[in-house]
Amino acid sequence: MSADTALDMQLVQRWMAQDPDPVTVAALQELLDTNDQAQLQELFAGRLEFGTAGLRAEVGPGPLRMNRLVVAQTAAGINAWLAERIDGPANIVVGFDARLSSAGFAETVSGICAAAGHHVRTYSAPIPTPVLAYAVNRHNADVGIMITASHNPAADNGLKVYLGGRLGNGAQLNAPHDQEIAAAILAVAEQDLPDSSDVPTPEDPAELIDQYAHELATKMATPNGDLPFVYTAMHGVGYRAFAAALAKSVFSGLIPVPEQLHPDGNFPTTSFPNPELPGVLDLAISVADQAKIPMVLAHDPDADRCAVAFRDTDGQYRQLTGDQTGMLIAGWLVDTEQATAGDVFALSLVSHSALPALGAAHGIEVNRTLTGFKWIAATDNLRYGYEEAIGFCLFPNIVRDKDGISAALALVEIYHWLYERETNAFEYLDQLARRYGHTHSAQLTLPLAAADQASDITGGLLRRLEQLADLPVRLAYDLRSPASGLPPTPGILLEAGDESLGARVIMRPSGTEPKLKIYLHTWAPAEGRSSNLLNVLTDQMTTILETEGAQ
Repeated sequence: MSADTALDMQLVQRWMAQDPDPVTVAALQELLDTNDQAQLQELFAGRLEFGTAGLRAEVGPGPLRMNRLVVAQTAAGINAWLAERIDGPANIVVGFDARLSSAGFAETVSGICAAAGHHVRTYSAPIPTPVLAYAVNRHNADVGIMITASHNPAADNGLKVYLGGRLGNGAQLNAPHDQEIAAAILAVAEQDLPDSSDVPTPEDPAELIDQYAHELATKMATPNGDLPFVYTAMHGVGYRAFAAALAKSVFSGLIPVPEQLHPDGNFPTTSFPNPELPGVLDLAISVADQAKIPMVLAHDPDADRCAVAFRDTDGQYRQLTGDQTGMLIAGWLVDTEQATAGDVFALSLVSHSALPALGAAHGIEVNRTLTGFKWIAATDNLRYGYEEAIGFCLFPNIVRDKDGISAALALVEIYHWLYERETNAFEYLDQLARRYGHTHSAQLTLPLAAADQASDITGGLLRRLEQLADLPVRLAYDLRSPASGLPPTPGILLEAGDESLGARVIMRPSGTEPKLKIYLHTWAPAEGRSSNLLNVLTDQMTTILETEGAQ
């Protein structure tokens, strides 16, 4: 046994001595008994990094998996960070989704935070992530902690943090607080954990959900809507709150997908419960097709994202992209005068629609932000924001984050609104395109031998590319530089043409894998021109990436 291996064994033994979960302790003991060095190295080669998305990983033993000890150390790190920022106890709300380990992780977090003297409010049943975000503001909480892995596979779990009260506006944790909390977690990781057995008594979330549904219902205008639509909760926690909001809004017509309606952390009908992905809505669409129901709505398992598909005139169901849904909602907001001159919209850097042109036509300021709702929600005076990954924020004063339930409720109202005008979603999107311009987008990826290749490749292309789709490049900057007008982030942006006819390329390294993600955007007054530009741009970038990948 080498010195390095002996050190690893000491690390494992220390971890096991701290771990409060007998299941993960037993799993590690088995690896020790069988001398499974490869697996032990995989579990102990570092620790999960706490960032602006919090934590997310496969559930299992060791510092590189989600487990009770990692969660407890994270909560202890948050306590240490709070001690340096506010006087006296903090107000903390803790929620969890229906994943198999979520309730236990929430109990651990609640106990650790309560042991530090904080006022902790937690719940006796799973709730959607947007309901936890709502609770942060409703209870004027300094911190909200949600145990969820959103739409990840069943084996995963995670933890995300919101700051409100004395520390923020109720949005997700953002830089530099993520770095500060990460440092605090490392500082407490070697210390003994406090006794966390005195867990606060959880409360029934029924009243919280009822109040959330009531506030959403006050935003709805169409009375007594009863057009049928199919709905799936994707084995998650969205149905209870969505049904409550529908009832208070006097909407009926929900036809459930029974196999996916109720929470089940095993996700028995899908291995990857992300309704954005091709095929995941097939079961819901089959239910709709039996009765020719025009609309299908889906939440992801924690209900912070919303997908929608509509039946077209040929009888086929077409799922809208996040950009199409984002534009559909924006058009409805301005055409019903729910958004007016002086309002502020936001979309993420990699999202692409005619939203800027719509904003300009109506005196609405449209801001581009870095990718992720932690950035969109940080927009001052935000009225509406969306990202292409089917995330939508319609009522930031209620939930300052993406909220699939309010998005679904708005889509039900839009469905009725379009029906009353004897049109449909596809015709309306065509109308918006004729008004504000046609847009197209695509994505490419370039696998890398090592993550540090990304900077060399993007830097070289930033210097060399003079045209995109045969249009002269007019903007080219490193997203880490102040010239971007955004907080520094790895990647590059190039833009060609002008506001009416143009192309854009954004390249950024993946945050989880050694690869480059490339986003291609085009726009033009005519649909054919925009789609042709995208074809030319895709061919151009594919050729360039093949050359770069071969080097």
